[in-house]
Amino acid sequence: MLSLLRVTFCESRDPAAGLGPSFTLSLLELVDLLEKDLGRKVPVSFSDWRPADQRIHISDIRRAQKDLSWAPSVGPAEGVGRILGWLKANPMARSEIGKLEAQEH
Repeated sequence: MLSLLRVTFCESRDPAAGLGPSFTLSLLELVDLLEKDLGRKVPVSFSDWRPADQRIHISDIRRAQKDLSWAPSVGPAEGVGRILGWLKANPMARSEIGKLEAQEH
C-alpha cells in the first residue's frame, strides 16, 4: 500500500518516466521462454513496419526503484514461468487460452 501511495505523490509529471533497463527482453526472447515452458513451438509471424511502430523500447526502472523503494524480485524467465503456472492452475484462464488457441487454427 505504501508503494501505491508513493506513486500518487511521485514528483514526475509522467508516471511512466524513468521505468528502465535492469532486465531487457525482446519479443523473440519472450517467445523462446514461452516455448521452453510450454514445451511446444509458439507461432510467430513477421509483417512490414507500420509508421507508428517503435523499432526498440527500453524502459528504465531506476526512477521507480528510487521513488517507490521497489525493485523486481524475479527475472524474466521466472516471471514468465510464474505467469504460465498461474494460467495453467486457473480454470477460467485455461478456458480463455483455449478460445484464443482455437482462433489460431
